[in-house]
Amino acid sequence: MRLTPPDREEGIALLLVLVVIVMTISSVYAFARTTLLDVMGMRYRTDLVRARLLAQSGAEIGKRAIVDDLLLAETQDPLSQIDSEQDP
Repeated sequence: MRLTPPDREEGIALLLVLVVIVMTISSVYAFARTTLLDVMGMRYRTDLVRARLLAQSGAEIGKRAIVDDLLLAETQDPLSQIDSEQDP
């Protein structure tokens, strides 16, 4: 009759622990990478919205300056220029 030494069982337990550790590390790495890509995507979208709003507000300010100049031209001298030194 042959008996198996207890050392072999400890080797299997060590192997299982190492496999669990490797699987945990790989899943944490994959999760961190996905999270980083999501954060970068949100920053891109935020910058895109900010740029779009700034462009729209700049266009609105320009339109408002033209309207103000036209109104001033109507109330003052009809021959005055639309562009004047009073423009911001």
